[in-house]
Amino acid sequence: MKSPFLRWAGIFSLLAVSGYVALSALPLFFGRPETALLYTRRIWDTAAVYGVFLRQELVLPQNADCAAFSEGEKLPAGKCAPKGGIFTRSIDGFEHLELAELSTEGIKNLCLDRRAASLSPGKLITGWEYEFLAIAEAEKAQTLQPGDTAVLETEHFGGIELILEEKGSAAGDFIPLRFRGSRDMDTVMYLRQLQGQLRFGSHTGLCAPNEAIKQDENGYFVRLLSLGREEKVPVTVIYEGEGFKLIQSPLLCDGSELIIKDPEVSLP
Repeated sequence: MKSPFLRWAGIFSLLAVSGYVALSALPLFFGRPETALLYTRRIWDTAAVYGVFLRQELVLPQNADCAAFSEGEKLPAGKCAPKGGIFTRSIDGFEHLELAELSTEGIKNLCLDRRAASLSPGKLITGWEYEFLAIAEAEKAQTLQPGDTAVLETEHFGGIELILEEKGSAAGDFIPLRFRGSRDMDTVMYLRQLQGQLRFGSHTGLCAPNEAIKQDENGYFVRLLSLGREEKVPVTVIYEGEGFKLIQSPLLCDGSELIIKDPEVSLP
């Protein structure tokens, strides 16, 4: 009778002659390595903001007869004022607000200010463009540059598209930003002071757990498991998150299987 050692040696010799590699035998004899599947993921840069909206507004005189006007109605010039515009009864005392110098302190004061509304029966929004003056987390908003597009989101509405017009100097943990917009006026006309999140530049790549990404003198790489064979694949890391990285490589795609941990060797 052959010894167990000679019996297993004969099996491995047969596998080698048949063209199998060690990894193809692992599921049968040593167990399968721990793996993870890649999938495409898109990550947005975000920053918390506190801000105030400035619009082109014309407060109507106290004796103006506005009873017949509907909220949000577009009124032509001469109807109740020299200029035409969108009518609203929302008055908050900030209608004549202006901020020439962009500063963290100035915007912070506007966000915290409280003003008494006038006794006017309403006002007209006379222009389609508006400004959003905000202070944002300096570290997270550092990549924002004039001309960039950002989306303002709060718990009450999905998003308002803004374009960064001016970026001030950081003061402590905050940086002042001046945005300009012209969309979603039906929402913006009722907004003044608020806090929310800015969503801007995005990163799209294959999401891999940190355990699957290795590094040597040549850079980052992963161990790809394909048809029972292991292949070392160089990758480019484009984003680092908590417990994961977004990577790119022409040799990888959705569903690629990466080795995280080798199986424990346990001979019978």
